[in-house]
Amino acid sequence: MPPDLFDDQTNGMLGGELMDLGLSESLPPFEMMEDLNNIYFNTQHFYIPIVHPGRYLKAFYGGPLMKPPMCLQYSIWALASYLNDKYASFSDIFYQRARQYVEADELKGVGEYFITLFHAQAYIILSTFEAKLMLFTRASMTSAKAVRLVQMMGLDRVDGEKGSIPLAWLLPRRGLSSRSAGGHSGAPIASTPMPASPLGGRA
Repeated sequence: MPPDLFDDQTNGMLGGELMDLGLSESLPPFEMMEDLNNIYFNTQHFYIPIVHPGRYLKAFYGGPLMKPPMCLQYSIWALASYLNDKYASFSDIFYQRARQYVEADELKGVGEYFITLFHAQAYIILSTFEAKLMLFTRASMTSAKAVRLVQMMGLDRVDGEKGSIPLAWLLPRRGLSSRSAGGHSGAPIASTPMPASPLGGRA
């Protein structure tokens, strides 16, 4: 657990609201959060324009249950504070907290909790932060998670044409009996006209 640097400062939120957000430590002062949000959208947003400023700030100033996930907020603050003269000393703490929250979200339920646009944005921002610190192995793993999340939500096909997936890529439907038989006998699970299938081309 990262050390809590903000215990002695006022953050403008009640303890109950912190519990609703799933926080185990107090937030930075509200003025600091606002400043970091402004720094991010005025400097870093031009390089990775993946967070809509108006929608994010509307959610940020909304009620406790409307706020963006803490992993996204801390990842934005980590990247905003990096190389900033005033807040540079906080960037590592913000990064650790962002990783803590995004990994905790992965373990909730059966994995459905973190398949959101917010978490994909958090992973992209975290991978950018890691790349800036030359943590390339970690950055590649984090960006791979972001790409997979985007693919799982179908966001990579939003601007594509309808029916852009070739029919040859779609697997034929398989029944339970064919899976069971194929597993015991070593026979192919599905017979397709593709050359890779031993039964391909047979009538």
